[in-house]
Amino acid sequence: MSPKLLNFLREHFPSFKPDYDPFPAYRQRIALDHVRRGDSLFESKEYALALDAYNEAIEFEAVAEAFCNRSCVFVQTADYDRVLEDCNRTIKTKPDLAPAFCNRGTAYLGKGDRELALRDYDQAISLKADFAIAICNRGFALFSKGEIDRAAVDFDRAVELEPNLALAFRIRGVVSFCNRRFAQARKDCAEATRLDANDCNNLIWLYLANVRDGLTKKAQVQAEGMDLDEWPGPGFAFLLGSLTREGLLAASHNENLYKQREQLCAAHFFIGQAELFNGHLVEAAESFRNAIASGAMNCLEYVAAERELQDVK
Repeated sequence: MSPKLLNFLREHFPSFKPDYDPFPAYRQRIALDHVRRGDSLFESKEYALALDAYNEAIEFEAVAEAFCNRSCVFVQTADYDRVLEDCNRTIKTKPDLAPAFCNRGTAYLGKGDRELALRDYDQAISLKADFAIAICNRGFALFSKGEIDRAAVDFDRAVELEPNLALAFRIRGVVSFCNRRFAQARKDCAEATRLDANDCNNLIWLYLANVRDGLTKKAQVQAEGMDLDEWPGPGFAFLLGSLTREGLLAASHNENLYKQREQLCAAHFFIGQAELFNGHLVEAAESFRNAIASGAMNCLEYVAAERELQDVK
């Protein structure tokens, strides 16, 4: 019996027991089937379809897993307020779901609260000690606070637990980039690109590490065939000289406030890198300040801009 039919009976037949539900186990099973379908679509990066599947699950039965996994979609779209709503609801009903704490931590970081983010990442890891993504995210939050040694331990642990986690290699590569160990940055970003060649972020950071290590031609060859129309593609197009500064800033616009902030941060960081390549230190410093002014402290480019500013100001 569907929820809609139950509601109809309760509304039009007062004698129908309002709390009676003849098939709770059945409805929960069907809802979890929708959740699993959503998970499969999410893994394929079909986020809109995954969102539909999670919504269908919730309509059928408000299982905690549906809210928890739907929050993953909202993380991807930087809809942090909705991430918080779904994670809070999940934690209230099923406080042992580690991904809910991990996603809530990411939302807090996106909204600028490192301490709350770290608290939730710690809780996620306490619930699931081998949770590589949570360990990786905690490492980034620690690195953004300047706790480099603790962050390094987390990144090494993340790639040990999940050798195919491209994100962990990319972030560890950016840490090396910020510490001016460009050869190591190239190695990790190259591995991230190998693991996920469709993520332009991996290729951008490999390119930047290559340029800073004197290997620009190799980086440009690797860009061939990459779709540079969808963000962060315009950032790569700018670095390669096929998009103007004005075009890059226009491409960074997004109706979502948090997404806009993150993309604008990245755009100014890329502009700063281009100025560095050309030896324009004053202009580079201005661009890095603009990146920091965005307030997008959950972005790799924000942390990298802080590090660059130490050298060029």
